[in-house]
Amino acid sequence: MALTFKSRIALHYMLATAALVAAAYLVVFVVVCHQVYTYLDANLRYEVAKHLGEIAITGSKIRFSDRGEWEEREHQRPRAPG
Repeated sequence: MALTFKSRIALHYMLATAALVAAAYLVVFVVVCHQVYTYLDANLRYEVAKHLGEIAITGSKIRFSDRGEWEEREHQRPRAPG
């Protein structure tokens, strides 16, 4: 089936537009994904460093620096989601 000149130009224009939109979406997706993972990693590393400073491992036992904090009610049962 032969396309007219006008139809070929429209087809090429549509394919080029689709490729540009897909490329722009991919760039935005990669940048946002990288930023989100960097932010989450930084927050998790902060929390790990903070909590590692609160415990001491001696042999096979774990000792808490502030035992009273860990005996509070909020640490005795799991929280409900949400």
